[in-house]
Amino acid sequence: ISRAWPYLAAIAVVLVAGAIQGWRVSSGTNPRASIITLAATAVLMFACVTFAAPPLIRPGTKPLAEIVRRNFQPGDKVFSYHDYFQDLPYYSGILTGIVADDWGELTFGVSHAKDTDRFISDAEFEQVWAGAGRVFVVVKNKDIAVFRAAGFGSALTLGECRGHILFSNR
Repeated sequence: ISRAWPYLAAIAVVLVAGAIQGWRVSSGTNPRASIITLAATAVLMFACVTFAAPPLIRPGTKPLAEIVRRNFQPGDKVFSYHDYFQDLPYYSGILTGIVADDWGELTFGVSHAKDTDRFISDAEFEQVWAGAGRVFVVVKNKDIAVFRAAGFGSALTLGECRGHILFSNR
């Protein structure tokens, strides 16, 4: 929401100004002024939404999911690190896990999950990462320093896309 605030404020100003101006001109005898006000409000609203969309849309992981899908072998595991990327299981076609110590809005679902090995803590992930199997993990760019500081500095980089990096332990 903090990134959205300036755009929401601009949209509100456009709508309020359009409504006030529309009300002012609608009481007159000039229907052309009402149409111009309506059109100007629509154009300004469209401009606000156009500029608001790019910073508000979450970048997807589709390119990374396709790498996972091509390289995945039975026994491999796939995780999201400190976030849940909804498009990762969809585009990879693979059930993914999540690494987090704070589950936030996922707390209820995690507490009722049947596959508890898919929802693991940072400490549990260290064990999985060091285990015998191959592990894929998608990390947000903003979490790379935390990921590397946690001891995953030797991770292999398999791909990058806007806002995310795909790593593997093998």
